[in-house]
Amino acid sequence: MLTISLILALLVTATVPSEGLVVENVEDWAVGAQAGIQPGDILLTWEVKACQGLFPCEGRFLQPFDYELVFREIAPRGAVRITLARGTNQLPLTLDFEPWGLTVRPLLDREQLSLFEDGIDFIDSEQYKKAGIILRKVVSQLEKRGQPKKAAWVLYALGNRLRLANQFAISRQPCWRQRWQLVQPMPLGLP
Repeated sequence: MLTISLILALLVTATVPSEGLVVENVEDWAVGAQAGIQPGDILLTWEVKACQGLFPCEGRFLQPFDYELVFREIAPRGAVRITLARGTNQLPLTLDFEPWGLTVRPLLDREQLSLFEDGIDFIDSEQYKKAGIILRKVVSQLEKRGQPKKAAWVLYALGNRLRLANQFAISRQPCWRQRWQLVQPMPLGLP
């Protein structure tokens, strides 16, 4: 006989998407807000009926890089119909080629999300070594689970957060190789 908690757990796992992109933020002025997208929604699929007469285009949102591809490369060809999950419901929406104003992240399990958020908090409080250790743990977990694109996104998000914190500067060294060099290296605690 199944217990009530086991039945509820099965119902929750059956209705929560296993892939997609979590919307973290929606800019009030953007098309995404006008279409009714809310933080916490999960972007699942996209479709363009006619890519300027070429062929129908469709796909799934698996990584934040997919979102960037669709917005920058596909949306200029026509209105994009997306499907998102809100709770247990799936909602179809159509977005025009205007700034969508969405900040998205991949689906992470609770432990990974908690570690990632702790790492960002450490960056914000200038505890870079702790941030590096925690974010390295998240990346290692994702790589062990065969999710290298999610691991790459975590590293991208870390680099972006550091850039926004203005903690380092990059200068281009004049040499025949045109190398980029870190001017003020950050102690992240990474070997």
